[in-house]
Amino acid sequence: MDDRISLLPNEILSHILSFLPTEDVYATTVLSKRWMHLPLLVPTLDINDQRFVQTRSKSYPNFVMMVCATLFAHMVPRYIENKIPITRVTISFYAGVETSLFIKSLTAVAERGMTHLELLVYLPHSPCFIFSFRTLVVLKLKEIMFHDFSTVVELASLKILRLFKVYFKKRQYLCELLNGCPNLEEFEAKDLTLLYGCGFLGDKVKFMKLSNLIRADINNLHPFYYVPPLTALSNVQFLRLEEVYDRGAFSNLTHLELVFAKMEVNWFMVYGMLNDCPNLQSFLFDKPQLLKPLYHRWFVPPIVPKCFSSQFRKCKITNYYRCELKFVKYIIKNSTSIQSVILHTPPSLDPFDKLEVLNELFSAVGCSSQCEIIFI
Repeated sequence: MDDRISLLPNEILSHILSFLPTEDVYATTVLSKRWMHLPLLVPTLDINDQRFVQTRSKSYPNFVMMVCATLFAHMVPRYIENKIPITRVTISFYAGVETSLFIKSLTAVAERGMTHLELLVYLPHSPCFIFSFRTLVVLKLKEIMFHDFSTVVELASLKILRLFKVYFKKRQYLCELLNGCPNLEEFEAKDLTLLYGCGFLGDKVKFMKLSNLIRADINNLHPFYYVPPLTALSNVQFLRLEEVYDRGAFSNLTHLELVFAKMEVNWFMVYGMLNDCPNLQSFLFDKPQLLKPLYHRWFVPPIVPKCFSSQFRKCKITNYYRCELKFVKYIIKNSTSIQSVILHTPPSLDPFDKLEVLNELFSAVGCSSQCEIIFI
């Protein structure tokens, strides 16, 4: 049988290999001499030791040797002179890697135009060197520790930043990171933690407004309560907040999601956020499913939020309970452009109670005659 695949040009073969994990890319070198040098032409690196451990197809020491050889290859002068851009790098290495080799090799890759970096690796020192990679467009960090910030953040090209379980010694480190990404368009932060629970921010560093930010997803920023980064996110159009105590004014916001996954609903925060988003069009209100509602009931505020009289179109509530009936009726009565109210009810809600609530909502006199009420 003819080996037609090997007859394809290097550009096509390297593109095909770019969709494979790096260990599988190197496995193709046994096919023939034609494939021996192709791994060095692949524009991506995808290294994950957990994926290897789960398959258990080879010994773990061999996998570590492959990783070291791959990283070392990116420091070979002949390879560097070829100027092959490694655009996307994904490294998840729970077992750790030799620090100096990792820094030098990743820096060599970055110097050839790396634009996408996903990193989960245990290092004895903070990997601040990555903040000098000026060509980065996407940066995703997971379970990384920053004991210090010895490098000035210079990420002017960065558009997307995602932080998941990232540990900072001081609050000001998060501030310095965001301030060094002036052109950020998407920001996601989940379960950020202060190491040792210390590090109050003084007056030296303040959050700068991210004027290009479009989308933000914030989860559990309790350690940063006294210096809330929401002040830097005021330009967003899409905002999701989970377990966040803080408020902020968002003049451009059109979609808001408030998630109370663990704590009780703070109705003052709900009203405050609605009131501070004059151009809001859709609102998702996600609450915990409890055996019985323990949180405070909705209060009738003295001033109707401005968004209700302009473009407010859709409201969706999960785990709806009868105690929120006043809140839903308030929205229907005061929203001039409301088109749909979607209520996700818990399985424990009695069908007769559901019907009674539905009748009360339909009887509510509102400015909008086209509001559709949906129970799910």
